[in-house]
Amino acid sequence: MKFKLLIVTCLALLIPETIFAADLPSMINSIYSKVKTWLAPIGTLVIFGFGFYIWKNMDRWKEIGMQCFGILVVALVMINADTIASYIINN
Repeated sequence: MKFKLLIVTCLALLIPETIFAADLPSMINSIYSKVKTWLAPIGTLVIFGFGFYIWKNMDRWKEIGMQCFGILVVALVMINADTIASYIINN
């Protein structure tokens, strides 16, 4: 019970327009727009982190490069999930 209250309190402090939305669709749209805007800085940090990791482990650069490529593809799919879903549904 305390954990749920902590989550609601953190959401209310961090993004008050989301937690106090009028209805569920507007709350979901608000959360979706926030996540979509937060993906670019998070992706940048991840790419810099992997670059630093590759720099420290140059002997395994092929293996690490394939993992970075896979993560990049997954991130691109997540960013464009609404476009991909509408394409699949309409075709």
